[in-house]
Amino acid sequence: MTRLLHFSDVHFQDPVWSVPMRDLMSKRLVGAVNLWLHREKLFRSVPEKLDALDRFRKEQAVDAVLCSGDFTALGTESEHKVARAAMQRFLDAPGGLAVVPGNHDLYVRGNLEHTRFGRHFADLLSTDCPEHAVDGPYPFVRLLGDRLAIVGLNSARPNLMPFVSSGIIHRSQLEQLVKILDECHDRLCVVMTHYAPLTQGGRPDAPHHGLDNAGELLSICARPNVMLIHGHIHQRYFHKATHARPWLFCAGSVTHQGREGLWVYDIEGQQVRATPGVFGGADYRLQPELAVEFDWRQS
Repeated sequence: MTRLLHFSDVHFQDPVWSVPMRDLMSKRLVGAVNLWLHREKLFRSVPEKLDALDRFRKEQAVDAVLCSGDFTALGTESEHKVARAAMQRFLDAPGGLAVVPGNHDLYVRGNLEHTRFGRHFADLLSTDCPEHAVDGPYPFVRLLGDRLAIVGLNSARPNLMPFVSSGIIHRSQLEQLVKILDECHDRLCVVMTHYAPLTQGGRPDAPHHGLDNAGELLSICARPNVMLIHGHIHQRYFHKATHARPWLFCAGSVTHQGREGLWVYDIEGQQVRATPGVFGGADYRLQPELAVEFDWRQS
C-alpha cells in the first residue's frame, strides 16, 4: 500500500507593517488591506499547525506528501523564505514532497521571473520525465513504484486587476498532459494543480476566481486511472467520477481557522481509499467514517 498526504493553502503571512512600501505599490496593497482587516486573524497559527501536521504525517506513516499551492499570503520574499523552510521537514518522507504554486505565490508579475517561488521551490519541482516539461518545469512527473504517477500542473498566474484571482493552464502543459496520461495508462495518475475545476456545489467557479479552461482539463482527465487533486477553495470536498470528469478532491486549507482540512489517499492495487482529516485544536486526525473508496480501473 502507498499512502499519500495531500494538503493545501498554507498561507504563511508577513505582518502587514513589515512589508516594504515598494512591495505594496502594486496589487499587494489591496491584499495587504484585506490581510489586515480580515485574513490575518484566520492564519495566526500557521507555524504551530505545520508542526502538528508533521506529527500527524509521521504517525500515519505517509509515503509521499503533496501540497497544491498557496504557501504565502502576499507572495513576498520573506514569506517564500519562511514557507520553503517550513516545508523542509516533509522531504524525509520516502517518496518526498511534490508542490505546485498557487495564485498567492505568483501574486504579481515579478514573481514569474524565477525570483520568488521558482527560486525557493525549484528543488521540489523535479521530474522523472523531463521531455514533458515545456512550461518551465511543468508539467512534472514523479513515478512512485510501478503503479503510481504524480503529475504537477501550474494553473497560477499573476492578475493585474486587484479583485481578480483567476487561473489558467497553458495549452502547452495540457498537450503534454495528454501524452503523459497516454504513456501512464497502466498507472494511477494523481494530477495536482492549484485551481478548482468545480466548486463544492459541482459548478464552475466564478470567472474572477476560477480556472479559465477548467472544462478542457476535466475532459482530458476523464479517464478511469486519473484522480485530480487541488486547493484554492478553503473548504475540503470531493466529487465522484462521471463519464465527463475524474474523481476530484479539494483539500481546502490546512491552516484556515475553523476550516482546517486535508486528505490521506491509500492506494493498494486497484483500490483507492480517500480519508479526510480535520484539526482538533491541537492535532490533526483522520475521519474514517467519511472515507470514500473506488477502483481506479473501473471508476
